[in-house]
Amino acid sequence: MIKSLSQISKEDHFEILLVVLSLLLLASYYMGFLSPARGDAVRYAAIGQEMLHNGNFIELQNRGGVPYMQKPPLLFWIIWSSFKVFGITHFAFKMPIFLITLLGVFITYKNALLHYDKKVAQVAAIFLITAFGTIFYHNDIHTDTVITTTIMLSIWQLNLFLRNEKFVHLLWGFFFIGLSMMTKGPIGLAIPVFAFGVDVLLKRQWRYILRWEWLVGLVIIGIVISPALIGLYKQFGNEGLHFYFLANHTDRISGAFRVNSTDHFFYVHTLLWEYLPWSIFILFGFFQEIRKLVLQKCKLPSTEEAINVGGIVIFFFIVSVSKFKGPNYIIPLFPFFAVIAAKWAVRLYEGFHAGTLKAVSIIQYVALVAIWCIIGYVVVVNISDVPILLSISIVFTLLLFMFALIKLDKKLHKMIVASCATIVALGLLFNTYVVPLTFDYHGIYQATKIVNKRGDSSSNFIYLHPGVVNATEDTFNFYLKPEVVYAQKVEEIAALQDGWVFAKEAEYKLIQDSNIQFSEVIKLPHLRNLGPVFLNPNTREKTFKYFYLLKK
Repeated sequence: MIKSLSQISKEDHFEILLVVLSLLLLASYYMGFLSPARGDAVRYAAIGQEMLHNGNFIELQNRGGVPYMQKPPLLFWIIWSSFKVFGITHFAFKMPIFLITLLGVFITYKNALLHYDKKVAQVAAIFLITAFGTIFYHNDIHTDTVITTTIMLSIWQLNLFLRNEKFVHLLWGFFFIGLSMMTKGPIGLAIPVFAFGVDVLLKRQWRYILRWEWLVGLVIIGIVISPALIGLYKQFGNEGLHFYFLANHTDRISGAFRVNSTDHFFYVHTLLWEYLPWSIFILFGFFQEIRKLVLQKCKLPSTEEAINVGGIVIFFFIVSVSKFKGPNYIIPLFPFFAVIAAKWAVRLYEGFHAGTLKAVSIIQYVALVAIWCIIGYVVVVNISDVPILLSISIVFTLLLFMFALIKLDKKLHKMIVASCATIVALGLLFNTYVVPLTFDYHGIYQATKIVNKRGDSSSNFIYLHPGVVNATEDTFNFYLKPEVVYAQKVEEIAALQDGWVFAKEAEYKLIQDSNIQFSEVIKLPHLRNLGPVFLNPNTREKTFKYFYLLKK
């Protein structure tokens, strides 16, 4: 029999609120599936599309048959299969990655249960699926989202093997390590080795190091990654193998690939925004873990675990000293952070220390209020453009936030629901309004829409890109119907009788100086950076640079 309102307990309130927020969170993710792709994501989509067209599954190519060796093929196989079934759409590109992440959240829960109680495991799963970085990177797809799940699957199975010595778990564990290496190369092996290596070191369990079973595991890895190695060797010879095993990572660390940051604290402040609204629990939990290890003189009893700390510290240090950094590089560490944060959040709210609880709670609620202020600012200044259903959803989520603060008795439940409501509102706003808005001011994407609408696949299209040999533009590769010709000189445009020319501002000035005549000049604003200036329509134009689409 359905309970009356008067019969609903405080515990029921908590569970009902979580169910409602889960549905809203799912809606937030879904809206992200509908947005276009940019950056690395659109490159991956283009390669998956090319695989669909050429049927070559191991020799990766971008549009036009351009060889590609930056990433192994697993992600592209996933994209290909989804395109094959659902067609070439944004939904088909992003949806399967989300399903893989849901599996990763479940496996994070299962892994946590091996060491902690059900409450810690549940909170870890909540932290992981609601972290802003998780929402963000299912709109902006990266290989890191897939490798996160395969790494957790490998750690789960190897955990079980070390507990019950069943050989099948070892086989599965190394199979998933192989899949990790088929996603992003040797870091798929490195992170599990770091995780278990630190655990073994701190427990002094040296007997685990020299076991014959690890040799079997290496054979399994070799078999699983063989398609990637064959493809690289066929396309690039020994250079491809050297790139896969060594250069791809060492060149990024040393800066030989490119130097984009020498800030050794880059991933500290990146983690703070990527793990909203749980950032304070990440910091608190990790501090407590390190403090405990120091007090115990870096020794752990066999009944405790350091797999989660081990999965973080070495890799986090390596990427922090690297001279080439990307905010997505720490996504594979998200599950480890989730378990540590959940473990210490539960302890904190179950009587750790009243003064510490008060301090952490103040920081948490101040952060939540700050996020709501940002949400309110964006909605208010864009009130005429924000969809009415989105505004209603945000107000409804705000009411859930307030209800949790007033009605829930348990401090842990109050904090979880209030934080989830906040991040759900932010996710809805981000995926439903902010991201689509940025594509309104994505000059290259807007150019493809114009050409595709007014032309056909046989239209001439030239991208003036002097000084860059073998130039390519991934947005054109995925979205544009005509083939792109990359011109090095303005004179190549002069011979064009009919078609389109795309140029950035500096190149457009070269065209103007050449006195080449065009029937139409379309000036396209292009967003330089996303921030408060852009989000305010009154100051938005200050964030633009301009590209030009020219019709002959």
